Amino acid sequence: MNTKPVKLEKRPVSFRHKTYLEPPTTVGNLPFRRICVSYDCDVTCSEMAMCSRLLACEAPEWSLMKRWRERSALVFSLAGKSPEQFSKTIELLINRERGIAVDFFDINCGCPTDDIFSMGCGSTLMGRTSKLQDIVRADHKPIATKLIPKLYNSGASLVTLHGRSRHQRYTKEADWNYIAQCGKEKREREAALRRELEEKLIRAEGNPVDDEYYPDLDPNVPRRAPTEFFGNGDVMHYQTHLHVLDNLPVDGMMIGQGALFKPWIFTEIKERRVWDISSRERFDTMQDFARFGVENWGSDNRGLAQTRRFLLEWCAFLHRYVPVGVLDRYPESSEPMLALINARPKAFVGRDELETLMASPFVGDWMKLTERIPLIGKAPDGFTFIPKHKANACKDTSSSLDQGGDDQAEG
Repeated sequence: MNTKPVKLEKRPVSFRHKTYLEPPTTVGNLPFRRICVSYDCDVTCSEMAMCSRLLACEAPEWSLMKRWRERSALVFSLAGKSPEQFSKTIELLINRERGIAVDFFDINCGCPTDDIFSMGCGSTLMGRTSKLQDIVRADHKPIATKLIPKLYNSGASLVTLHGRSRHQRYTKEADWNYIAQCGKEKREREAALRRELEEKLIRAEGNPVDDEYYPDLDPNVPRRAPTEFFGNGDVMHYQTHLHVLDNLPVDGMMIGQGALFKPWIFTEIKERRVWDISSRERFDTMQDFARFGVENWGSDNRGLAQTRRFLLEWCAFLHRYVPVGVLDRYPESSEPMLALINARPKAFVGRDELETLMASPFVGDWMKLTERIPLIGKAPDGFTFIPKHKANACKDTSSSLDQGGDDQAEG
């Protein structure tokens, strides 16, 4: 057995203007990532995995560390509390003998849940700057305003800022003004450091720094591509994506809940168009998810139940999509921030029966949709489901037909 430590090497990488799927909890599984890749997502991220559980070889945690033959780059999202945890976990994951192919690692320092926070992981790291710097170095790979430059110094290839606080969660809109402020300070600092470095090289009669690679931060850091900066929060349609790239000092955007509502947002961004996707096309996407789920979890009763359960979890987001064709008007490119992620549309009748059923906020109707998929068929007797997200608002499993469709429930 080879016990020699794996040499971990950082590669120059550019995320600039790439479409990036953030790691959605529960729904960000392999079948969902395959759906997003089918809609031309450039970079996908796994669900967050705990370093401690991976090191303890817990099977449920290792099941998150899977990839398909993605055309896109794959990032593993890890949560831990110490440089040692991250270093050992990353070395374990990239060990060639395990056969796991991963392109990059995401250090999660934004998860706001109480159990993760109390373990010293997730958003806890935002207040532990020195430890987070050590983690960035060890992976061999207003707080954000102070923290982000230190992460650049530590050698991070990409920093993503979600414009919300831990306590705020999703009660308010993402603060893109704060993201822009951090991005502006980052670019001003890079420009100042570049000028300083060029002056030193000129005085030393050296060559000017080339345009592509330069040590934009600590002079002790080897020459590499400059750290890139992504914003995250409330990206619901391609106009927002274009507006942010054209007007704010960011290199790209990570997309999470927008992709859960409409994974074809990546196609809209690539093709710069509004896609009035039909109910049949949306249902075909659900059938693709079921097929991917059976391939991932198996075709036995347990695998079919797992596929149905995760498909229902996804329906808790999918039902909130309002088809373009039923809107009075669609936001123009000059008003890119109108699609608020917390908006709850009034009940509406779709252009066909399937579209109306897909808009239902009731679990019973979601169950009917899954039972229309031949691959997984009718739910077995005794099968029950309560969504993990907003579970208290979705306990009633009756359908909109049973209750008249007037009451709205959050998914």
